[in-house]
Amino acid sequence: MSVLVIRAHKRFAVRRDAKVSESGKRAQRGLLIELSLDGCRISNLAPGNYPVDQLLTVKVAGFEPLEGRVRWSRDGVVGLRFAAPLHIPALDLLIRTCRGEAPADGEARAYGT
Repeated sequence: MSVLVIRAHKRFAVRRDAKVSESGKRAQRGLLIELSLDGCRISNLAPGNYPVDQLLTVKVAGFEPLEGRVRWSRDGVVGLRFAAPLHIPALDLLIRTCRGEAPADGEARAYGT
């Protein structure tokens, strides 16, 4: 049996190191693996308790921190809904950077061998 899921925004597969933190606690390293205008999915987090509605901050090198609330959590993977949706140009740049198509601020892009 298949289940039809209707989503408000298209999701984009990405791969970029990220730091995830909650107020007053040390940031954890994770891997940003999915982005949309209004949220993201982060994997490779240390085992922990991420209750639904908990406020987290996601930092990707070269970008402003993104705040969001936990929508779901399981096995070191967390789904967040951003506090404020991304603007399309910001989403586009973040996707291209996470996919290695555009360098993040301050990073030099290496070409050749």
